[in-house]
Amino acid sequence: MNNKSYYLFNESNIESGHDFFDVHDRIARLIVEMIKRRISLHLSQRDLANISGIKQPMIARIEKMETIPRIDTVIILAKSLGMKISLYKDDHNNNIII
Repeated sequence: MNNKSYYLFNESNIESGHDFFDVHDRIARLIVEMIKRRISLHLSQRDLANISGIKQPMIARIEKMETIPRIDTVIILAKSLGMKISLYKDDHNNNIII
């Protein structure tokens, strides 16, 4: 992940690398929830690809956590799975939270 991703997070924690690991943890948890949802709906990756328009190889790379999906990709996949992604600003820490 490059430094451009840090603009979403509290700059005071960037130097420590805390946000870097926190972001990856949040993304990993989000992907796991999307995999669980796909399986609970009895959808294959190919089925999800057909519903979402995201190519199956990309879905496989995302699910294997070989790539970090763009936010628009996450939103499309979530919507295709009947899920909602919420982003909100934590005014106390000046962070954007997924």
